[in-house]
Amino acid sequence: MRILPFSFVLAVLFLIPGYCCAESIITKVKGIEQRPFSLTGNRIVTWEKDGVRVFVVNKDARILQGPFQITANTVVCWFHEEEAAQQKEATVEVYCEGKVTILEEEENYENYEQVYLRFETMAGIVVSPEIQPIETFEVAQETDIVRRGEEIRSMGKEEYLSTEIPRKVATSEISQKEEMVDIVADTIDSWEERDKRIVVALGNVKIKKREHDGRCG
Repeated sequence: MRILPFSFVLAVLFLIPGYCCAESIITKVKGIEQRPFSLTGNRIVTWEKDGVRVFVVNKDARILQGPFQITANTVVCWFHEEEAAQQKEATVEVYCEGKVTILEEEENYENYEQVYLRFETMAGIVVSPEIQPIETFEVAQETDIVRRGEEIRSMGKEEYLSTEIPRKVATSEISQKEEMVDIVADTIDSWEERDKRIVVALGNVKIKKREHDGRCG
């Protein structure tokens, strides 16, 4: 009769979607904070919000810190910029989505669809786009993948692993268009005012409109 509760626990674990019984990965990123944190990929966009620098890496995203590596289709990275300026050690949070593979010295972990981990670094962060220059936005880009990452961040966990493909938001297939403007003039001045960018152009002003796909993940 004493075996029944133990059997019940095992049954519950095997029925949890996406459950993985592998050893905790967060223990493997401890002790490497003296190594620089590196983030690379084909296309990288960034913005700053509340003292945190956000990077979104699309296509062939790769994270490297010491012997620890992660590859994924897309990575969202939150670098605590203000914290890094005030302390020796800074926090880097990452959310990886799509064909996530974790490589380290002793063992590799594959076939994940969602991975969230918290890193610490004392050597800063290096961001290297492999194809396009880094695009900087003045406002946060609230895409589906960023929202999914923020949802997992809000759980307050150091580690989240799932083999389940994340559900898609119905509006994710709709391309949100932003209107961007190229301005050429003899004199151009600009400043921010109430979350808006004010631009004053004088002399031989030429304005050309172009469409830009506002999605970054």
